Amino acid sequence: MKKLIGLLENLSGKKIVLEDSVFKSRKMDERLIPIKKELEKSMIIDESNKTIVIKKDICDYNDCLVLEKFYQGYTINVNGSVNLSDQHLKKLPLINFNKINDCFDCSYNKLISFKNCPKVVGGDFYCSDNQLISLEHCPKVVGGNFYCSRNQLTSLEYSPKVVGGDFYCSRNQLTSLEHCPKVVGGYFYCYDNSKKFTKEDVLKYCKVDGKIKFK
Repeated sequence: MKKLIGLLENLSGKKIVLEDSVFKSRKMDERLIPIKKELEKSMIIDESNKTIVIKKDICDYNDCLVLEKFYQGYTINVNGSVNLSDQHLKKLPLINFNKINDCFDCSYNKLISFKNCPKVVGGDFYCSDNQLISLEHCPKVVGGNFYCSRNQLTSLEYSPKVVGGDFYCSRNQLTSLEHCPKVVGGYFYCYDNSKKFTKEDVLKYCKVDGKIKFK
């Protein structure tokens, strides 16, 4: 490579500097190739409809890098869980997740947005301990528990309409429970917010099958 650069500089009479990002991108692509081949063993790819079903849990962030790099334009369904917790993420990877049959965990990051979040989560949805100020783009349906505690939420607008398990919105900056889920199949946790809520505050907006917890 050095000889080629020297030859080009002699021919052009100019100093040639190649961007490091070009080499870094190429090295990244090369590193992901074996991971891509292994992931594809668990993938059903429908090229005509641009959909992919992944028949395993996504626990290695490198799998997400593969999907982001090589499968843009595809809709991704996962017959398992996706774990993106504690990855220092400021945003979710650019993957068009549709349905996650089991759990989706993006807790303990630095997220400020749910953009690129799955639309349906069959199990638990974890997004606690981020820097979220809005639930926009969060799943429309969550079959298990929904955890959004310890963020910076001032509103529950865009919450899932139905949460099959418990709903946790404690330790935010909420002054109202308007826009919370219409139905919660388990417990409703709403303590340590900017307002101290009452049972009546919860039942005004939500049908709770379990208990309402204030501590």
